[in-house]
Amino acid sequence: MKIIILILALALVGLVLYLKPISLPTSQVPPPASNFTPLPTQERNNLAGFGIYTNGTFRVFTNPRYHNKSEEIYIESKNPYIIHIKKEGATWGDFFKTLPMDLKHDCLIAGTGEKFCNGAQGTLKFYINEEKVEDFLNRKIEDGDRALITYGRETEDQIMLQMSKVINPLP
Repeated sequence: MKIIILILALALVGLVLYLKPISLPTSQVPPPASNFTPLPTQERNNLAGFGIYTNGTFRVFTNPRYHNKSEEIYIESKNPYIIHIKKEGATWGDFFKTLPMDLKHDCLIAGTGEKFCNGAQGTLKFYINEEKVEDFLNRKIEDGDRALITYGRETEDQIMLQMSKVINPLP
């Protein structure tokens, strides 16, 4: 009898743990755009914000392997969603070439090795300042740009919600 009660108690604990909502660690949730305080213009480089979503999941760039990979165009650990641009005429393609990942117009290979290529599972799309662009990698990064790279089958409303999470780097 005691064994049956013990088994039932363990099953109940397991059920409670199974049904308990799981939340992502804060490092895996995009920072709210309103939490970023930009530097005054005279104290900063040109800045741009970016975010990447794959199948609705926000990609995280907190790992040091992404930080300060170039002296001309880079992200830092204190806010890895803000690009610092020192190179005149730098393009989005120039920036992504500095990171340990591969980005083409139809395929993203993440730093984890996961592949997100156009096909039955979804489509890779690029937005700058809420406007869909086809030649993203060749576009010059302008001071204050906000870029979204998204892969999946999102609706326009879902994409605009993702875009709203991309930090505006300007005061």
